[in-house]
Amino acid sequence: MRLSTVFVGTTNPGKLNAVRQAFKQYADLKTSSISGVRAASHVPEQPIGFQDTTTGAKMRSLQAHRLAVAAFESGSRDTAIEEAERNRYRSVAGLGLESGLVRLGEEVC
Repeated sequence: MRLSTVFVGTTNPGKLNAVRQAFKQYADLKTSSISGVRAASHVPEQPIGFQDTTTGAKMRSLQAHRLAVAAFESGSRDTAIEEAERNRYRSVAGLGLESGLVRLGEEVC
């Protein structure tokens, strides 16, 4: 599947770079436009445990996807979206990343 535009639920440069690097590994994804957007995780600032970490990523992903869809529906087009339309790509995606800590015995790692 080709994705023209991917909105990532973070403005963290390290996380955005990780997404760009990962997408470069796949022919259908390497031309995707990656845009960071503010998205709340609805978990503590430093999540601890699998549940908080995955919940945070899901919440960021849902918000990023809603913003991507809204950009198409509202007519507020940025350069990447205009290019996607010229090339007849209408695919958009939202992606959420969350880093957290996990308890191993008595330690938090």
